[in-house]
Amino acid sequence: MSADDAVRTGASAASEPVALDELMSAEPQRKPRSRRVLRRWLVVLASLVLALFVGAGGLAVSAVNVLNSVKREPSMLPSGHATLAPSDLNAKPINFLLLGSDSRGEDRGRSDVMMLVHSDPSRQKLYLISMPRDLWVDIPGHGTNKINAAYAFGGASLAVETVEDLLGVRIENVAVTDFDGFFSIIDDLGGVTVTNELASASRGYTFPKGELTLDGAAALVYVRERYDLPRGDFDRAERQRLVMKAIIDKLSSPETLANPVKLLSVINRLSANVVVDDTATTQHIVGMVGELNLTNRPDVVQLQVPVAGFGTSSAGASFVRVDEAGMNRLSQALVNGTMDSYSSEK
Repeated sequence: MSADDAVRTGASAASEPVALDELMSAEPQRKPRSRRVLRRWLVVLASLVLALFVGAGGLAVSAVNVLNSVKREPSMLPSGHATLAPSDLNAKPINFLLLGSDSRGEDRGRSDVMMLVHSDPSRQKLYLISMPRDLWVDIPGHGTNKINAAYAFGGASLAVETVEDLLGVRIENVAVTDFDGFFSIIDDLGGVTVTNELASASRGYTFPKGELTLDGAAALVYVRERYDLPRGDFDRAERQRLVMKAIIDKLSSPETLANPVKLLSVINRLSANVVVDDTATTQHIVGMVGELNLTNRPDVVQLQVPVAGFGTSSAGASFVRVDEAGMNRLSQALVNGTMDSYSSEK
């Protein structure tokens, strides 16, 4: 939250480098307009900014250098997970997984945030679908457990496999971010604005009901709070989606697109705080830039997977039950590209 808005009550595996001329020398192929925003949300938010900056005229060389420096790891997708060519994804639903890690040093930790980012076949809508961290699911090779344990047990690849099994979908790319560093891009953007439905106070901040302007530090507190909210982790997940949507809106706003200095600052921050799977190559991202409809901001819809109350494990741990019937309906909508109808019924 900005200084004017916040009320404080206390102390405050990289891939091979690619040169610009190599990327731009090939004759571009004409593709259907439906794929112009195919990779707008590659690496969720990171790809949007990176792609936008590559098109920022005289600063393109700097942008490619930053793209080359983004950390990529080959083990972040399940073994045998074939990479589809862009032509195979034309006019089909696309899914990406965003993981926010709460790692401590060498301890990988559980995923503090798990969000599916889904694009409909028209590429006109983007769906942010949260999974409660305590959702009780089958984790391949580890029996049933809370869904955030998948990342602790087997890293991003097991988290991807768990979500694919749960939702019956294919995930194209995955990104892991340290949210402390990631949310600092909010400061580079000059803050973001959200409409807060639930007043709360935490860690020296108060968040009154209504429109709030958040800086990076306040946003991090805002999205991590759950104990002062009536629905606990459900309300926290809703706040996470609100802030992610606000970041997308600010990134794709005319004031940001017209400010190369601001874009450079954001991209450098992203490259230092996001790790992506190794199929998200620099060449692929830049190759798609010419097809991006940069002036068409996506309609962002925020949802949560269907749940059916709470339960207690044999070890005494409280968890969130899956609404099996509701999950089946969500799965069908994701697979069939009918999320517009599904979300309108919520």
